[in-house]
Amino acid sequence: MNRNFWYPLFIVSFLFFICLILLSLTHKYSEKLPLQNVDKVTVVKKIDLPQKLVETSGLIYFNGLVWTFNDSGGESEIYSYSMISNKIEHKVNLWNTNNYDWEEISQDSTHIYIGDFGNNFGTRKYMYIYKIDKKDITYNRKNSLATAKAIRFTYPDYHRVLFSMKIRSAFDCEAMIWHDGSIYIFTKNWVNQTSTIYRLPDNPGHYLAEKIGEFDSKGLITAASYHHGCLYLLGYYNYTPFLWIFPHTSNFALNTKNGVRYDLKPLQGEQTEGIAVIDSSTVLISAEKTKDYPHLFVIKLTR
Repeated sequence: MNRNFWYPLFIVSFLFFICLILLSLTHKYSEKLPLQNVDKVTVVKKIDLPQKLVETSGLIYFNGLVWTFNDSGGESEIYSYSMISNKIEHKVNLWNTNNYDWEEISQDSTHIYIGDFGNNFGTRKYMYIYKIDKKDITYNRKNSLATAKAIRFTYPDYHRVLFSMKIRSAFDCEAMIWHDGSIYIFTKNWVNQTSTIYRLPDNPGHYLAEKIGEFDSKGLITAASYHHGCLYLLGYYNYTPFLWIFPHTSNFALNTKNGVRYDLKPLQGEQTEGIAVIDSSTVLISAEKTKDYPHLFVIKLTR
């Protein structure tokens, strides 16, 4: 058969493949859940972030600045952003890494951790967390280089998928915290809208993650933060973002009885990707660009 036969067939097959991907991206459970604690959420401020942060994914707050990055396919760079000037103050290039699918950022007193563990289709066996010494960041220069050390891991219960046309992975991940010498990650389970918790050492090396447990998050978890003994998990369900708060937790045996859920109805339709905790009643939540600008929200919670 000649080329004139195969070319239209290729185009039709390609368009069909794209349609399957788009359908999987918009997949949500149809079940409606009652909204919780909507009246206890106040948006204090909505900030249009610089377009450079169009796919902001993950937040931390230190030295009076917000630190973030762009996710999959972005540069291997982290940025510090000033809420006062509304400008990017520093750009730090992690010269020895690749941004395959960066999704989360966390910190301890001396280091920053970048989670390269996005796995929408479930085809990745090995995930990476990059550890950067805060002393390597040159604060008196707008552009600097830093060296990252790699923590490579895989999941103990992972079954590799060589090819998939649908986002139906139980091993996608966008949330991570550091606590007491360990890294805890919280998966984004597209299959049943739950989250599995795993633990890793915070030292560079190759590891099999330790499974801690599962949590019926009733939605997709997209970010995490830990502040003064409280765990914060950000996510969304049916286009409405939510926030779970677990006070005084250190073993991360999570359930709906030891946590409080806040449905963030004022942020409905926003693609919330990062959270940083300022104090017990104030959080920062970032959302990547969907229409005009990426956004940063200052949220007050009544607890």
